[in-house]
Amino acid sequence: ENARELESFENIADPEDGGDGQNHPERVPKLVVYFKTHTSAKSQIETGTDVRVYPNPAEKGEITVELSKTNYSNIFMYDITGRLVKTVNVEGTVNRINVSDMKSGMYIIRVADSEKSLTKKVIIR
Repeated sequence: ENARELESFENIADPEDGGDGQNHPERVPKLVVYFKTHTSAKSQIETGTDVRVYPNPAEKGEITVELSKTNYSNIFMYDITGRLVKTVNVEGTVNRINVSDMKSGMYIIRVADSEKSLTKKVIIR
């Protein structure tokens, strides 16, 4: 119902050519898509060793999020669709998160400070 259709007319300058692009390949239409991403120093995403999540995969119960520094204020957990499912206040460099109430699946853990955002994936069985 909401499909978009695109119709192409190759070699419209030479209709008797059959329009198949065989004789004039330079006239075959091309789809070109341009996109631009925006990142700033404050929204840069990194997946370095500044954060560790274990056990991974995790059984229902709890996971540990270990941070290399304490300037993070919150730990955010997102489900695979990007929906925020849990927010936990950071309490030092080792943080335990109860995941016993969460469904099995893959989750994204994100911690952020004023300069960057760090992400890790965790699987809960």
